[in-house]
Amino acid sequence: MWFSAFDDAHGRELWCSDGTAAGTVRVTDLTDANVGSTPDKFVIHDNKLFFSAYYSFEGKQLHSYDSQTNTLTTYWSDGDNDQACCTGNMFSVLNDLYLPGNYDFNDIVRDELYKLGSTINLVEVNHFNDLVQVFPSPARELLHVVTQQLQYPIVTKLISVNGQTIKEIQIKNPQTSIDVQGFSAGIYFIQCKDAAGKTQTTRWIKE
Repeated sequence: MWFSAFDDAHGRELWCSDGTAAGTVRVTDLTDANVGSTPDKFVIHDNKLFFSAYYSFEGKQLHSYDSQTNTLTTYWSDGDNDQACCTGNMFSVLNDLYLPGNYDFNDIVRDELYKLGSTINLVEVNHFNDLVQVFPSPARELLHVVTQQLQYPIVTKLISVNGQTIKEIQIKNPQTSIDVQGFSAGIYFIQCKDAAGKTQTTRWIKE
């Protein structure tokens, strides 16, 4: 069992337990003194425990722990990008780990959805933006798409989390309804590219 726990010497850190007193131990000490790294957002991926925790006061970073090799790995901690942070719950889908976060690219902090090791360029975390809105989410039969300040026609793609285009249509009106009854339940993305080449991507969920 993995959990977050506090002691006076180390603050709140990652602990594990096999159900016995002797087998209940602290795993990490990621910050100086007794401040604590406050680990959370736990998820098992690739037979490792992934979690979000503070690392040397650089924000909530992504970490993994392999109990078989007793190996702790910290991601996004190279010093040049010390504003890299995990900002929400992580999830493991189709052998990939995804997480919302922000990252400092050349002094520009970008909030995005990330895949372990790289950015998913087509995804933005904010799925209610000024240009495209989708509802309901979760959607059961119809996905309603409202477009503002885009030039028609708009090439619209419904994309799976692994990047596969499931459906492509052209939108020619401010509000369009798309039949999604044949889609499997899960997370999808809708990408809209207007006549001027402006592209906006947002997330939606199929019930």
